[in-house]
Amino acid sequence: MSIRHYRLSTFIWRITASHMITYFIIGFLAYHLLNYQQLYGSHPFSCLMKPSNSPWVVMGPSLQIVRGIILSLSLWFFKDVFLTGRTGWIKLYALVAGLSILSCSTPGPGSIEGIIYTKIPLDNQLIGYFELFTQTLLFSILVVYWYKKPFRAWDIISLLLIISILFFGLMALVSLTTI
Repeated sequence: MSIRHYRLSTFIWRITASHMITYFIIGFLAYHLLNYQQLYGSHPFSCLMKPSNSPWVVMGPSLQIVRGIILSLSLWFFKDVFLTGRTGWIKLYALVAGLSILSCSTPGPGSIEGIIYTKIPLDNQLIGYFELFTQTLLFSILVVYWYKKPFRAWDIISLLLIISILFFGLMALVSLTTI
């Protein structure tokens, strides 16, 4: 079956699920390995980032469903570029990393705009690259692989993982509000 025959709903599901799953896994690892609680609680990030126990931060992985849908709708028009051929994951990786990490139009830490316009020291800006580039790489590989080997088991596993992410976010939020 040609990639062009895939439905938009399938594409949205696979992109959103791949984004949420890789975001959760890599975000969890980065949070603990890079000690984000301390890093984001200290200057200069404390001026930009909400504290780790903020309900918004706790719900962050669950709220990535919105970003996943936006990402999927944006990538829909370019799917043939990265879903065909042997190097599709590299094309998807370059597209997403280039547009969403390095050249985003806001002066976020690590972006070209952030390096130029913010007072945040360069070493502080680059610390998030481990998380950003690793998540984007895994996302790109997962998306393309899921299309190359579309087993029913991937749908079931991804559904269970998304339900778990939503459940953990809800339980963490409930625990914050009952303390």
